[in-house]
Amino acid sequence: MRFQVRQSRAMLSTGGLAARIRPVAARLIAHTPLARKITHRVAYGSTAVDVATELFAGSTDAHR
Repeated sequence: MRFQVRQSRAMLSTGGLAARIRPVAARLIAHTPLARKITHRVAYGSTAVDVATELFAGSTDAHR
């Protein structure tokens, strides 16, 4: 959640300096390994998720 707050503040901020720096920073970051890390974090989050597989009908443990 903190990441989303920082991201929204950066993208929605208005003002002369922010408006000039944001497009330049986006172009620079797009060609670095940092862009892949940022995209991965936005898409998948920072922590792993546990799935309760015993609740699925096709699970072998569901019929016990």
